[in-house]
Amino acid sequence: MKEIIIALVGDLVYSNSEEAISLQARKFLGEFKNGRVFYNPSEVLYMNECLGARVMKGSKELTFDLLLKTFSRSDKEVFIKYSAFKNLRERGYVVKAALKFGGGFRVYERGKNPKNAHSSWILHPISERSSIKMHEFASKNRVAHSTNKKLLIAVVDGEGDVTYYEIGWMRM
Repeated sequence: MKEIIIALVGDLVYSNSEEAISLQARKFLGEFKNGRVFYNPSEVLYMNECLGARVMKGSKELTFDLLLKTFSRSDKEVFIKYSAFKNLRERGYVVKAALKFGGGFRVYERGKNPKNAHSSWILHPISERSSIKMHEFASKNRVAHSTNKKLLIAVVDGEGDVTYYEIGWMRM
């Protein structure tokens, strides 16, 4: 695999390298728009740590720890999100952002192409130290149900280990 160089410019993180474009088409990392592949923080962290992608801010290369610190400035839960993202990617799932579903991620079954398949789950990663209010939980479950998906809660501990809970509706 050729080296992938990712640019961090303000709030944008992208690459226009041939390898990044090829990887996006094969592994569905990032979103291809206007000749570039744009990444969310979890994708950037994953590509840096697991695929050896180099992330540049101007002429300075950012380490994984510096990337984590940088992304944490705007999202205090970035480590929690990344831990769940990485765990599912390592298990062979395709994980994409789910902003229009209230945050978190969309998760596709193994082997499914997000371009022509629907995601099976909406994933909401949370820290084992956090709590979730009942109305917030019900809202997340209602959104998942109304979009024909199951809610997947990823509980992440301090070491980044993840436990999943699949939530669904039951008719009585």
